Amino acid sequence: MKVYQGIARLLHAAGVTTVFGVMGDGNMQWLAEYADLPGTSWCPAWHEAGAVGMADGYAVAAGRAAELTLGGGTTGSAETTVGVATVTMGPGVAQALGALTAAVRTRSPVLVITAEPAHVTPPNSQDIDQRSWAATAGARYWLMTSPDDIGGVLASALVRARSGEPGVVAIAAELMECEFDWQSAVAAIAGLQPARAFRAGSGQDEALRAAAQLLAGSARPVVLLGRGAVAGSAIPAAVELGHRIGAGFLSTVPAKGCIARFRDPFDLGLAGTMAHPAAREIAASADVVLVIGAALDLHNTARGSFFGSAELIRIDCRPPTELWQPGWPITEITSGSATAVTQLGRWLPGNSRPGLRTAATEELLAREPARHAALVAGQPADGLNPWAVMAAIDGAVGDNAHIVSGVGHFWYFAAPYLSARPDRSFHFGFGFGLIGQCVPLAAGAAVAARADGRPGRPTVAIEGDGSFLMNLQELQSAVRFGADLLVLVLNNEAYGSEFHKLGIAGLDPAGGSFPHPVDISAVATALGADARRVRTLAELRAGLDAFARAGGVRVLDIAIARSVMSEAYQLMHLGRDTAGAPESTATRDYQGAPS
Repeated sequence: MKVYQGIARLLHAAGVTTVFGVMGDGNMQWLAEYADLPGTSWCPAWHEAGAVGMADGYAVAAGRAAELTLGGGTTGSAETTVGVATVTMGPGVAQALGALTAAVRTRSPVLVITAEPAHVTPPNSQDIDQRSWAATAGARYWLMTSPDDIGGVLASALVRARSGEPGVVAIAAELMECEFDWQSAVAAIAGLQPARAFRAGSGQDEALRAAAQLLAGSARPVVLLGRGAVAGSAIPAAVELGHRIGAGFLSTVPAKGCIARFRDPFDLGLAGTMAHPAAREIAASADVVLVIGAALDLHNTARGSFFGSAELIRIDCRPPTELWQPGWPITEITSGSATAVTQLGRWLPGNSRPGLRTAATEELLAREPARHAALVAGQPADGLNPWAVMAAIDGAVGDNAHIVSGVGHFWYFAAPYLSARPDRSFHFGFGFGLIGQCVPLAAGAAVAARADGRPGRPTVAIEGDGSFLMNLQELQSAVRFGADLLVLVLNNEAYGSEFHKLGIAGLDPAGGSFPHPVDISAVATALGADARRVRTLAELRAGLDAFARAGGVRVLDIAIARSVMSEAYQLMHLGRDTAGAPESTATRDYQGAPS
């Protein structure tokens, strides 16, 4: 058996049923072999960044579906699906680096397979130091230089990817035609072990005891849940512990919806810059915050100010040296989240207490629907109100939808105001602040939904117009894949973030707008999608209704007002709290006062 044949068959033996990529000299032989194997799906993208984004979206969607299947009431965990992408050596790797960096930042289970040319004189035109590129992106790099390496390297890379450490595997190009020992290689793949389990050992007893004392003495505790709590199957135990100590619950953006199935009345929503005013008030008054599986960062701590002077306890499998430190002491518990939460519960008194779970907190939270309704009621002159658009979308897409959002000014309307529901899941492509990745992420997610055998679970993409056009070609990839995908483009004919930031800086915001906008619906139609442009709420509702019942790839090009600034931007850049509805619906003329 040749090496190129072995690579294809080893991936198949490891359970890799789908590969995304762009074919080139460095991967075409094994890809042709892989595509002919039974039960495999080869999904060619137009661009390498699109291919890696698709692998990311595929892996995350498969993981979210598995979490929903297990349900919130179980402590079991599902086998992590690895999203595999392949690109050719040199320029292929170069074009994939942004999407790879984003996957690293969000700890997505992604593996990129490429080749490495022979280092000869004169050099091959595609010869470059790929290892340093991968290191810059934060990914591990494996180079196969012998046929004997192949089984062990692939096994190691897949295990690392499953634990949230994306990597790059490069095969020396000259190996492809070599013979290799299939039996020893397949034995390495068959021996794949799950990523190591993190447990709180005896050295953590002191930290657990200190944390239990803080929580036992807390009058206003809050529990912040991150993706690590979800991935570590800690949510049921965390909810039970939170009820015992009288805590309210917050989540990071990646963990949005993680306790929706518990229908907890003290679910405060998102933490940090996207929190609503009531959640900000409650968080600022907390005396102890238990952080489970969240790194803490600029956004989920609102630049470090969100939790006021509360004592922080953090449970995370990563060592504290790899996590952001706020500048004051944190009680750190380095452990798998489910194990630590369970052990922490044993240290706490058995009786429950009200803590924050009081009528006063309920009264504060009860004000939020009216405030939100006031936001939705605004009628800007230059397009549809983004809050009203989001409310219409939230009501129209399925309760069981997998919603993928890109990043940009528009996502500050999407992430806080798309409601979390028990069977709804989310993927926010905010890693690395990389715009343009939503369509690839969603295309990969749609492939996962089809492979999962649950065609009734819709995939919905929410993207801005500028970032949509960055990877527009992958819309046609989704069409070729036979994807069931609804793409909602929030079109303000501008880069919304730059438009507002220029105005805030006293510069001409027109520099962030597009003087000759693209007819997105016409281009999407040319690429094979069913598309329409909507300019009124009535047209939007009709389009959502029609497209919700249709199949294939559909695109709604939604004309939103560029003048409306999100609450998060008002808070971050203007220092304005949006608790007052009239102020929060204001638009800006950038000449001083709101208009």
